[in-house]
Amino acid sequence: MTESEGSRESFAHHIAQFGQTIVRSKQVLSRLTQLLPKRFQRLVAQYRDVSRSGTKAQRLALLDPVYLSYLHEINELNFNILKVKVAWETGLMLYRLRASAKTRSFRVGSGTTLKPRRVETSVL
Repeated sequence: MTESEGSRESFAHHIAQFGQTIVRSKQVLSRLTQLLPKRFQRLVAQYRDVSRSGTKAQRLALLDPVYLSYLHEINELNFNILKVKVAWETGLMLYRLRASAKTRSFRVGSGTTLKPRRVETSVL
């Protein structure tokens, strides 16, 4: 195995890890989203014990720092999923670009093939 094949496999492994992280994080996000109504109802029940009004208990539960921390946790996880997804898509595009660059010709649109030209650079 050459060095470039090893680095290509390592790069592919990192891309796969990003994909696995996305899947696991989405599973956690799904579970947290399913738990949110139960957590909310638990807070409403606590406030209903203090306040007789159901709507006031709901308003207090919506403003409760614990409930807001639940929402913040879900938003942070969703944001992190998006960051990892961008990294995964970028890595995948780079991997595909390297694979197509290896063939030394690129297909464009309706079957037109472009071949890279060697550019001469001069050092001043």
